[in-house]
Amino acid sequence: MPEVSRDEAIDLLAKAIANGFAVDELLEIHDDLFPDNPYPEGNARKDPLPLIKQLTEYVHSGLAIDELVALWNLVFTHHRDVWYNEEEDSIHYSDEAEAFSRE
Repeated sequence: MPEVSRDEAIDLLAKAIANGFAVDELLEIHDDLFPDNPYPEGNARKDPLPLIKQLTEYVHSGLAIDELVALWNLVFTHHRDVWYNEEEDSIHYSDEAEAFSRE
């Protein structure tokens, strides 16, 4: 089962948001995080960079570990069984593709 430190998790989340999503997916992540303040779709389609900047700043804003785990589930939807190991100060997860290959 893979594991990452808090700092590695923050870096991976920020990189995935900055490089790995279409505008529709970015809007979905944003609106899941901020349901009372949806991001204007037209603005995101014209220029997604402010949306990406807002989301990556959120990732780097000093989130509590439970918020990081919840965000991990939003961003890396193919990972399952995401949990925080307090003793090791690391986030653990199952990669769905890895789980299928073992069966």
